[in-house]
Amino acid sequence: MRAAREHYGEDLEGVAQALRIRFAYLQAIEAGRFHQLPGPTYVQGFLRAYSEYLGLDSDAILRSHFQQEPRPRTRTLLD
Repeated sequence: MRAAREHYGEDLEGVAQALRIRFAYLQAIEAGRFHQLPGPTYVQGFLRAYSEYLGLDSDAILRSHFQQEPRPRTRTLLD
């Protein structure tokens, strides 16, 4: 995503302001440090918003991310 952002001449600070996503979170996304984000729901939302902002295929990016980082198992009433 960093390469796409740089290709378009976008500044990460400006992207953070436009998307209303913390600068530190976008830095973490570009560095692959997803554990620094608040949780899986935020990861999904941030990835979707950032990829769409850059004109990238958000569904493909999410699929790729969750193939590498499996979604955490959610608890059920039976657990």
